[in-house]
Amino acid sequence: MVLVFMLLLLIIYPVGGAIVAFCGMATVKTHYLGFAAGAAAFFALLGYFFVPTHEVDLTRYYTIMQQFEYMQPSYRDIVAQNGIFSGAYFIFKWLSVFKNQQLLPALVGFVVAFAMFDIIMDTFRRYDVPSTTRCFILAVVLGMFPFASAYSNVRNVMGGAIVAIAIYRDVVKGKRTPLTIMLYIIGASLHMATMVIIGLRLLLFLQTKKHFSIKIALVIVLGLLFLIPNVRFEFMRIVVKGNEYVNADGQLSTYATYVTQSLFMRLTKLLYFLITILVTIATIVNTRVHRNDWNLFSLLLCALTLISFAITLPVYFRLLCVLLIIGSTQFLQILCLTTQPGTLQSAVWRSGILGLAIIALVANVITFNQYSPLITALQNVFTFTFIS
Repeated sequence: MVLVFMLLLLIIYPVGGAIVAFCGMATVKTHYLGFAAGAAAFFALLGYFFVPTHEVDLTRYYTIMQQFEYMQPSYRDIVAQNGIFSGAYFIFKWLSVFKNQQLLPALVGFVVAFAMFDIIMDTFRRYDVPSTTRCFILAVVLGMFPFASAYSNVRNVMGGAIVAIAIYRDVVKGKRTPLTIMLYIIGASLHMATMVIIGLRLLLFLQTKKHFSIKIALVIVLGLLFLIPNVRFEFMRIVVKGNEYVNADGQLSTYATYVTQSLFMRLTKLLYFLITILVTIATIVNTRVHRNDWNLFSLLLCALTLISFAITLPVYFRLLCVLLIIGSTQFLQILCLTTQPGTLQSAVWRSGILGLAIIALVANVITFNQYSPLITALQNVFTFTFIS
């Protein structure tokens, strides 16, 4: 009944429907996919009213969409120019038909938020999490997650969110179905950084003692694929691009200077470094108590993210959004399984998590205003209705 009311309200007044969805996520133990989609509608709407005031990745994609409006390229042309990472350009092509560029950040907001809520809601169900802890985790994750950066970044964050769903279905649910494989492919096609996250999943698979014959077959297939010139070319693209970011070569040197001199950028990096450390500690503690593939994968992702902070450019952000989504499940484990509710240990964890979430929320509000006027966006969101 609550789900039906939410759907009707989403049609009439989207924010009202999203509020009902959040209430459903916090209290109802069924229909979690529906509530996840309803709550994600709020961030889709916020993305729709996200209007950059200066040049970012999103404005560059707007230019591409404008070009596609006047001259639609064929799928063959897109693949010839972008190779296996053509997924985002397919999306640009499809959305350009509507001649409304704001649909792009709206789509990013929906996909990223849905991925986050889908994984969190399923974890709620598996651990039978009480409403108070549900509200706490939702508030923490929404405070920590940098939605403004997600809207402006587009490809990497959306691809990472889709890959996160695929890995969760694969590792936790054991659903190695065509849908899971398709999610892996779609996520990988959006940005090359997602290949690193998928690589961690392959590494996790190879280190297990089971499925020896499948591992041999996988190594052979990967070796044969590397004999294909196009595959070698795409691999070298990833290596060259990674080297450029690590060494801040070429045009990136100017941006590296800005990042080094910007106090806010340095403080933001420090903040997310501390959050990553907190997620890492939680994951280590959880892994010692509950050693499973999901915790081991989370540990690999934490380690790689921590290493990425050593790079001058904010490369860490390419892993951070996935880490925050996965980190929510680690926080849930530490609060619901690893520690006993009501104990001093649980209270310390809650205080540390909440403290960093509040600081991150302040930083994210400032960041949002640097990209787009937040108050104006919120006014538009809360006054928007499909029925005039």
